[in-house]
Amino acid sequence: MTTLVIGCGNPLRGDDAVGVNVVQRLQAHALPDGVHCVDAGTSGLEVVLLIQDADRVIFIDAAASDGTTPPQPGRIHERSPDDLTAGDSWPPGGVSMHAVRWDQALALAKAMGYASPAHIQCFLIEGGSFDHGSPLSREVETAAEQLVQRLLQELSSEVS
Repeated sequence: MTTLVIGCGNPLRGDDAVGVNVVQRLQAHALPDGVHCVDAGTSGLEVVLLIQDADRVIFIDAAASDGTTPPQPGRIHERSPDDLTAGDSWPPGGVSMHAVRWDQALALAKAMGYASPAHIQCFLIEGGSFDHGSPLSREVETAAEQLVQRLLQELSSEVS
């Protein structure tokens, strides 16, 4: 089985870098055979091509508060791709080829009839500061390490 862990985000925008940060942390560990980590940065369209041969894909990205609850930097949300692309108003504001997010790319791939991995997980870590040039906040740094430990345990248990 091939598992692809894709970290998304802009490393120059504070907590937005968390997906990339998690992937870099995972790469520092001995991962099971068949597990590959990719820093996708902000290249949403490349996701369509990256996932073609994977059996399982794990996306990691930052998220802003959903507005229904008070912001809670460091809160980890696990979502399915359907959760992210559901609703009549998807994608909000339409799609621009200059700024396609990975969740929009998944929907685009599905609409175009591309094969989809059998299992897709999405982990969104709620950020607090997305200021240009700022580091990860303490809360997001802690959440990133918690997610790394969780993924290492899940990925190693699948091989055992």
